[in-house]
Amino acid sequence: MEEEQLNNEVETFCSNVVPFGYRDIEAGIKILDEMGYSNPSNVLVEALEHWQESTDIKDLNKIDITCLAYDWIIQEVRNLIDQYLGFDIQNDAYFEVHPNYMCSCFDFSEEDKQKLIKVLNIEYKKDPDNLDYCLSSSNGLVKLWLEYNDINFLEGLKNGK
Repeated sequence: MEEEQLNNEVETFCSNVVPFGYRDIEAGIKILDEMGYSNPSNVLVEALEHWQESTDIKDLNKIDITCLAYDWIIQEVRNLIDQYLGFDIQNDAYFEVHPNYMCSCFDFSEEDKQKLIKVLNIEYKKDPDNLDYCLSSSNGLVKLWLEYNDINFLEGLKNGK
């Protein structure tokens, strides 16, 4: 078998076994990397395994791999903010993941953003060390997530809000 034909056969095999598109996998790994995960491909595999265990969905064709990466991130951010600040970004506000394969994204309204900024500002004034722990936990995940979503609560403090 010639090299080109062998490569085509391997690619065909992989696409039949792993139904996720290259760009979907790439987008999932990229967002995990941007959020500071040191081994994003391993985290994506862990997210997939966790999803399959918790939902009992085994058919990979029914899973949006990029959405899983975003969901993994938002759940960890949610847990950290709730742990340190007592604010649940998905129940006290409506920060969600908009699933759309490689175009998946975090979704929230301006009102939700302002609710979170208010909580961050109150904590900054009340207990800045606790806020710092929240922002720096898990390799700075919360801080990176806030920056990624243009949630700049310190700007409001500088303007006297």
